Formats: sequence, structure tokens, C-alpha cells
Amino acid sequence: MEQKNRWQAPGSFTVEAALLMGIILPVLIALLLMGFYLHDKACLQGTASELCARGSSLRLYKDREGTLAKIRDKRLSHSLLWTRDVSGGVTAGTDEVSASAEGSFPVPGLIAALTGNKLSTVGAKWQARLHDPTDLIWKIRGAKYLLDEALH
Repeated sequence: MEQKNRWQAPGSFTVEAALLMGIILPVLIALLLMGFYLHDKACLQGTASELCARGSSLRLYKDREGTLAKIRDKRLSHSLLWTRDVSGGVTAGTDEVSASAEGSFPVPGLIAALTGNKLSTVGAKWQARLHDPTDLIWKIRGAKYLLDEALH
């Protein structure tokens, strides 16, 4: 048998590799974009829940909404990978705190052509009910006082 050198090898491997890469690359890019989408969604959800937790902690603080807006702007300006035009709101009332964050997620190329959407929205909302621990503390202290009086 005669051994072929590399210049005489058939070119079918190159054609097959070119066809295969045309399929693999869009799939890999779609997986990467899906990871970016999930990351940004998790960051928005984490920001909304953190704002509610901090709003609950800052219950008696005078400028609670201003402080929460600064925290929101700081978190959303540094943590997102692909989401653009991010907006969010925080409302801090006497009974509950609610936060929301939303942005547009640009979808490039072939995926946008197939779905018909060049932009997708990504967002998150969170609500936390504020509890006043003073009533519970007074009830516990009252029960302890009654128990101490009954035992003595």
C-alpha cells in the first residue's frame, strides 16, 4: 500500500468540519447568551430582594427611600453582563417594602431573526411585609412576668 502524504489527503475532512462548525458555533453562542440572561436575571432578583431586606432594616430611618435608591443604582451599575437600559423602583411604606428592577436584553443575529424579537425584557420583583417586633416582645415579657408572679 502506498502511503499518502498530507498534500495528497482527501479534502472531505475540511468540508465536513466547515459544515459542522456552522452548526456548533450558533449553538455555543446561544448557550452563552442563555447563561448571560440567567446571570442578569439572578442579579436583578438579588438586587430586588436585598433592597427589600435593607428597607426592612432601615424602617425608622428618615431618608429610607433615598438610601435604597442609592443602593439600587450602585448594585445595578456594576453587576449586569448584557442587560441594558436598567430601571427600577423602590417603595417603602409603613407595612411593606417592594422593589422591582427591569432592563432590556438585546438578542443578536440569527436568534433575533428566528424569534422576531431584537429585545427581550428581563426583570424581577420582590415584596417584604414589615413586622413590628415590639408587640411580640411586650407579650413575651408580659407572659414572663405573669409566670414569675405565679411561681412566687
